[in-house]
Amino acid sequence: MITQAMKLDLQNKLSRFGTNIIISPKKDELPLTYGSVTLPGLKIKSKNFIDESHIERLKTLKDIGVLSPKVIGRVIINTGIPHSTVLVGVSFRNETALKSWWTVNGKTPSSAKEALVGSSVASKLKLKAGSSTYISGSLYKISAVLKETGASDDNAVFVSLSEAQKILGLKNKISLVETRTANSNFSAKKLAEKISAKFSSIEASALEEALRAQKENVEFFSWFSLISSAIILLFSALIVFITLMASINERVREIGIFRAIGFRKKHIIKIILVEAIIISFTGGLMGALLGYIFARTSLPFFVKGLRYVPFSPWILLSAVLLAIFLSCIASFLPARKASKLDPAEALRFI
Repeated sequence: MITQAMKLDLQNKLSRFGTNIIISPKKDELPLTYGSVTLPGLKIKSKNFIDESHIERLKTLKDIGVLSPKVIGRVIINTGIPHSTVLVGVSFRNETALKSWWTVNGKTPSSAKEALVGSSVASKLKLKAGSSTYISGSLYKISAVLKETGASDDNAVFVSLSEAQKILGLKNKISLVETRTANSNFSAKKLAEKISAKFSSIEASALEEALRAQKENVEFFSWFSLISSAIILLFSALIVFITLMASINERVREIGIFRAIGFRKKHIIKIILVEAIIISFTGGLMGALLGYIFARTSLPFFVKGLRYVPFSPWILLSAVLLAIFLSCIASFLPARKASKLDPAEALRFI
């Protein structure tokens, strides 16, 4: 259930921003390695910001879609008690066009002195649409609260790009630019390579590539969970086998009475197997339901911000059927042994 939730979340991310590209300042570093040990690189020259003049040049590129420049920094928000938080300056029109999955309570900021806050910030500082707060000493109206996205947007405060540049003292400077391909059929990776080749001071990375690396991790985790489950099933079968063998040894007298009053071998086998099926059905059903509850409570520890676990009737059905099958296989030999008990020998225990 956990791996299914992770795969669905990954598919959702690919469909939402698989064609998105992050453009950031180029970092010139000399990698340091000794044998197979990789150390932090030696910074030769590193620009922390992109000049605004690059935006107009980026717009001329073919196959590039909406450009959303951002400036990012830390500020103090004062709601009675000062709190440090992340300030993001954006063009709200471009940002909302790029992030179609955004949902807000209130109205998107339309003036310089209006702000949009992420869900985590709003919850922590008890902010809501219509309230006001001080950001770096200036009063701003909270025009909207962003609903939970499960991303870093939840922990940020958004104002207009020019206003953020003014607050942070970064006139005409951009921290990064987010964009996407104009055509969904065009490869984001190819466009990122095209941007990196054209500009010497910036580099572009396709989110699709990062998501593919995450997909490999999810696949590895999925195989690991399957192998772990197979080992657990093997031990479970052995436990069922040992338990039933012990149960039959304790029920010799009962089985002897059944045989003495006319029960045939097939009847004895049927009794043992029916008991195993009833117990395994109950155990499989309880196990699947408890597994679902555990998956829901533990999922945020595996994937930060992910809480939704889809309830699949197929997983429930397969869990119950597998439990019954496993129990029948493990019960067959003990049931066969019980059917071969000599009634005369069994009745000696009465």
